Amino acid sequence: KLKLLTSPSLNNGPFKISWPTVLDKHYVLEGSSALYGDSWTVIATNIVGDGNFKEFLDTNNAMSYRFYRVKAE
Repeated sequence: KLKLLTSPSLNNGPFKISWPTVLDKHYVLEGSSALYGDSWTVIATNIVGDGNFKEFLDTNNAMSYRFYRVKAE
């Protein structure tokens, strides 16, 4: 079971998302302005798991909100 840990941004700062990884498993982080549909955009690729939590800081403040998903490859 994948559990995402997030920290909401304050004062229009970057948004941090973190998730547990499996050693040598590859992950892709995607973002979208809509939860459903085909509007998902790749934000980061080739994130290699090391058995610890991985963290991504989204500094793109162009959207007032964004949905995220992490896909294991």
